[in-house]
Amino acid sequence: MNDLNMREFRKPDFLIIGAMKAGTTSMADALAIHPDIHITAEKETHFFDRSNRTEAEYQQYLSTFATEKQVSGSVPQQYTKTHVPRIAATPARLKQQFPDVKLIYIVRDPIARMISHFQEHFSEDQCGRGILDFGRERAENAMLWEHWLMTSSYGFQLNSYLDHFRADQIHVLRFEDLILNSATTMDEVCQFLGVRTGVIKELPKSNDSSKKTFLKNHAQTLMSNKTEFASKWRARIHRASKQHDWLGAMMLQPAFKPQLSSAMRQELEDYFATDAERIAEPSMLDSIAYYRHEVEVEPENLGYAVIERILAQHQLANSLA
Repeated sequence: MNDLNMREFRKPDFLIIGAMKAGTTSMADALAIHPDIHITAEKETHFFDRSNRTEAEYQQYLSTFATEKQVSGSVPQQYTKTHVPRIAATPARLKQQFPDVKLIYIVRDPIARMISHFQEHFSEDQCGRGILDFGRERAENAMLWEHWLMTSSYGFQLNSYLDHFRADQIHVLRFEDLILNSATTMDEVCQFLGVRTGVIKELPKSNDSSKKTFLKNHAQTLMSNKTEFASKWRARIHRASKQHDWLGAMMLQPAFKPQLSSAMRQELEDYFATDAERIAEPSMLDSIAYYRHEVEVEPENLGYAVIERILAQHQLANSLA
């Protein structure tokens, strides 16, 4: 991607690059309260997730950061899905255009994040599945499973950025700290951004998972096939049911978490422990290592082949970008 003439426009000072389902919206809403911080009107301004942008498109994108406030930023949480081929080159594109930008990356217990991602995916359309089960999804839709898995692979995602940015440009924090110690955690973020601390005392609650709903089993069964037509109607029924209480009482149930066997949980814990250990910046290990190996485990015993395969795909995507 060629450098563009952006001298007339303000560049973003910071970007919240993820992770999805780890509190990025709550973080943005909290920062928007700060008098020295501007958050773009469209919070999730994804722009560098593809190439071949025109100069006019860049100018329009940069205009969203215009402000008299001290710092300006947005929340492109999709940027830490670098296992997706079209996003693989995003860190390089960002470095080329905004070499001094600060990056904020919120991580969450990777299994809990997968479960939340899973719920989000099926919130409108469970495709007649009834009780959702991780094992079934892994067997029936390997690409979707790998997407959930890799979005929680924080070591992999951070290494994609550490290939291009200095470690001191990336602030990694835990979702759990953001929720339980909001004021302290937000002060650390404000200090990283170079703005006043002591301003944000609490975290606005956004994307409340307790309000998520699924269609009841009988509503799924009405149109249980996987055609696009049936999927659209299930989504329409779901949206209409959320707007009308009487219909919601017949059609909706609280979103439930997928079943997760103890064997699968152990497999995932080992997997994420290995992913964390691959982080290129040792100072970030404690933030992303939710699980640790109690004994030395060889990667081939963890079903870790998915990482090796996606790493190869990632390298290929970078070479083609």
